Amino acid sequence: MFKLLKREKRAGNREAPPSAIADAKALKIASSILRVQKRIAERLNERFARLSAKQKKILMLSMGGIFGLYCLYVLLAAIIN
Repeated sequence: MFKLLKREKRAGNREAPPSAIADAKALKIASSILRVQKRIAERLNERFARLSAKQKKILMLSMGGIFGLYCLYVLLAAIIN
């Protein structure tokens, strides 16, 4: 009876637990995502650094206008419906 409750210890059974394997895979995926994010951010920073002050102002105003209009659209759609 007690033999059934005890785990057998085998000399050759030295596999990593499934959680360690999943952690290793998650770490690999996360590091690859971070590499891609960093590469994209560096490219965007290079492009943004080449813009003049006037172009940066126009870009910021246009983005603010677009997002402002979208917020207004969402509010009006919520009120009307």
